Amino acid sequence: MQIDTDHATATKTEPESAHLSKHWIHRIDQWCEQIGDRLNPILIKETRQALKSRQFVFTFFSLLFAALGWTVVGSLSRMPEIYTTPSAPSLLIGYYVVLAIPMLLIVPIAAYRSLEVEIDDGTLELLSISALTPWQIILGKLSSATLQILLYFIALLPCVSYAYTLRGVDLTVIFLMIFGLLIAGLLLTIFAIFLASLSRSRTGRIVTLLLTMIILLIVEVIIGTLMVDLIQQFNGISTGILFSTILSTLLISLSLGHLLLTATAAQLTPESENRSTPLRWSILAVNSTLVLTGVLGLTSLGRNGIIVFVATQFSIGVLWTLSGAMLVSESSTMTLRIQRNLPGSWLSRSLFSWMSPGPVNGLVFTVLNVVILVTLVDAWTQWLSSTQFSNDRSVVRDIEEISKVSKGFASYLIFTLVLVHWLIRMLRRRQQLRIEIGIVALIVITLLMALAPYAIGLHLNEYRPYSYSYWQMTNWAWTLSRIHQSPTSVSIFMIQILAAGGFLITVLRSPEIFRPRRTATPQRVQQEIAIGNSQPREADKDFDLLGIDDSV
Repeated sequence: MQIDTDHATATKTEPESAHLSKHWIHRIDQWCEQIGDRLNPILIKETRQALKSRQFVFTFFSLLFAALGWTVVGSLSRMPEIYTTPSAPSLLIGYYVVLAIPMLLIVPIAAYRSLEVEIDDGTLELLSISALTPWQIILGKLSSATLQILLYFIALLPCVSYAYTLRGVDLTVIFLMIFGLLIAGLLLTIFAIFLASLSRSRTGRIVTLLLTMIILLIVEVIIGTLMVDLIQQFNGISTGILFSTILSTLLISLSLGHLLLTATAAQLTPESENRSTPLRWSILAVNSTLVLTGVLGLTSLGRNGIIVFVATQFSIGVLWTLSGAMLVSESSTMTLRIQRNLPGSWLSRSLFSWMSPGPVNGLVFTVLNVVILVTLVDAWTQWLSSTQFSNDRSVVRDIEEISKVSKGFASYLIFTLVLVHWLIRMLRRRQQLRIEIGIVALIVITLLMALAPYAIGLHLNEYRPYSYSYWQMTNWAWTLSRIHQSPTSVSIFMIQILAAGGFLITVLRSPEIFRPRRTATPQRVQQEIAIGNSQPREADKDFDLLGIDDSV
């Protein structure tokens, strides 16, 4: 009787435990399915294509064979000193070369070709009418490229560990090498994706492909030279300088990468959407990061930080020159969809109207930021001259010259942007122009401003050398190169007056920027938006309905 009872108890508990285990397995399966549904479908497609492609298979196995061959050849070439003499630097340089070729060259080109094929085959137009946003498309391709970079790195990590055991290389060097490769690989991939979205014609795609390959090769040579010097001649740096360098590099890379991705998303976004405001916020992020880097360089490096400060000022000047030329070349026409999202209240219009699309708004946005930056640079340099470097007159003189150059450059930049705005405004009366034409107009105007007065003066002096005069005030190259002399100060002051007058005339002739332009959203549109937000997104189902095959 006891045996029958035990048998009944066992048969009763067995199904319960089996049901419990099946219940947990079912929940785990549901979690995995939910995570898979939340993933970017572009990431899934690109990953499947990449891992099945001949390019990835050939590159991956070539990397393995190259790493194995260099391990054998490099180890044998160091025999028998390898047992007594540190041999890690020579092997680590070889491993860097093996790892840098796929990470800095092959992966960016593959990402470029991936987006280029989407544009060329018309698949991008199908993706644009689905539930996928341009950001999802771009991040999916970037995530797939990042996965390939991580696979290459993981495959070569044992070889790097083997090189470290041979002595002669600090862990800091290995960390900086890996950090630099990952950051450079991701930035180059983002830059390649950005270039792929610029041109839609076949001739333009050929030009951008050649430009991409040239830039990748140049950057790879530069980074390779820096890495070889780092591996061979690293003598150690302080913790504070190392932390500041890593933090500044990381912040600049994140902000610059976000700017390039935002610009790429703007290229893929329809013209009816607001593509300008996200770009302006991203430009502000890059500008703030560069300012923070300059401050960190001066505070952590002391006198040597002036080089970092000058480099950041130069980068900020390039940033606002290029972005300002494109912002003042925007179209003044705004769709109703853009007008519905413009600032409505008086306070929001006062603070955020300059973030709205439009050439005059872009001019005001650029001028305000440039003036604020010049004011900060002037205040910061005066504080440094009176406190940190008050005893070093040569450093004080250099800092004062930096402040003068910043003021002069800002004056010429504002004056040139006003001229670019009016030139593009006249050209738009006859035909539609892309905002990239603003950069071409800026180059033409700056060349004429510098070469025309110099050529006239050279002709009047019978082609003999002559001294600087006030007639050369538009010659920005000659004026800024002689910034420490008194005649150039008068020329810059006159350019400041012309820039301020042209800016005020431009703003006053565009009264629409002071009037509220926000339009109410129709009730039908509000109902459609509410219905679209209430329905769950089924990105994978929409992706399958496009009929895109993710096989090779």
